[in-house]
Formats: sequence, C-alpha cells, structure tokens
Amino acid sequence: MKTEGPAGLYVDRRSSSCLRVLSYLRHKGITDLPLWDIDVLAGAHRQEELQHVFVARCVPVLALSGAGPWLSQSLAILLHLEGRYPTPSALPTDEIARGFVLELCAYVASDIQAVTNLRIRRHLKERLGEAEALAWNAHWTQIGLDTLDTLVARSVGACAVGEQPTLADFFIWPALRNAERAGHDLSAHAHLGPLYRRYGQRDCFADLAA
Repeated sequence: MKTEGPAGLYVDRRSSSCLRVLSYLRHKGITDLPLWDIDVLAGAHRQEELQHVFVARCVPVLALSGAGPWLSQSLAILLHLEGRYPTPSALPTDEIARGFVLELCAYVASDIQAVTNLRIRRHLKERLGEAEALAWNAHWTQIGLDTLDTLVARSVGACAVGEQPTLADFFIWPALRNAERAGHDLSAHAHLGPLYRRYGQRDCFADLAA
C-alpha cells in the first residue's frame, strides 16, 4: 500500500465541504497550498492506494506532508489553516462571538449537510427511490434553513457574524448555494436571503464551484 503522496489539499470542487475551504483560501489570498482534484463521483477517494489519505472516505483532506499526517473534516482543516495564516483573521477576538461563529459552523456541518450529503442521498435513492430521496433532502434542508435563519438573526451584519467574513460565512455560503440549486426559495428567509445576495458580491465566492 502506498504510504506517501503529494502534500496539499485534496478536493472535489462540487463538494460543499470543499467549497468551504476553497472560498476561505481565496479570502485569505493563500496561493502556496497545492490543490489536488479528486473525483468523488468516480470513487477516486476509495482507491486502495489512497486509503491512508481518505480514511474517512470523504473530502477535503489536507496532507501536511507527503507522508502525512492527514487532516479531514473542513472545520478541522480551517482551524489548522487559521493558525498558519492568521491574517486577516476569520475568527472574532471576542470570546462569545468566536463561540457563536463555531456554533454556526457546527450547525451547518452537523445538522444540515450531514443529513443531506451525497452518501445519504445515494443510499435513500437505492433503498426508497429518487422521489423519496428528494423529499428527504427537501424536508431536512427546510428545517435546517429555518433554524439557521433564526440563529443568524442574532448577529447578521454585512456577514453572518458582524461586518467582516468569519469561518461561519465559508460554511453558510455553500449550504445556501446547494439549497437554491435544489429549488428552495431563499428569499423566504428574512436574513439568509439578503445574506446570500451579499455573498454573490464577494470575490471569494464568485465562480468558485465546478
């Protein structure tokens, strides 16, 4: 089994988890991190020679060196990168605001994306059919957006938490993009709809997704 490979970030640009990291890199102006494209739909992350990299069978993965260690999970990757590239900061200095940013990140990752991701949809489609899989996705996305809109109401300014981008924005933008593409009316959400329109004016999100 291969135990080494190129360092850098392994991504599938269609993945919302990867879009979190890619938009963050753009915002930070980070250009010295190699990017390696992985076709998840084709099962590239399941190749035997890459098992040591994709232990969790997901993207993104950050290879800290050719021989590892390897970090998966977008929040872990972003917190690691925030330590390496602290300017401009993507975390508030205020402890309460910082905790709320992380709460929003965790809510998107754990309560929205986790129950509507590709693996879940594929399984439901195989077991119950496409109509039921789409209904599942629509149901949980709607619940997630309703709650997220209520949460963001506490802090929204130009961005999700105040006036400057934080880690929360890099989680929320792909979730809203996916919801819109699935047919959800974001304008029905008092805070998320305007927030998503403002995201469309930011270079870090423009024309990013494959």
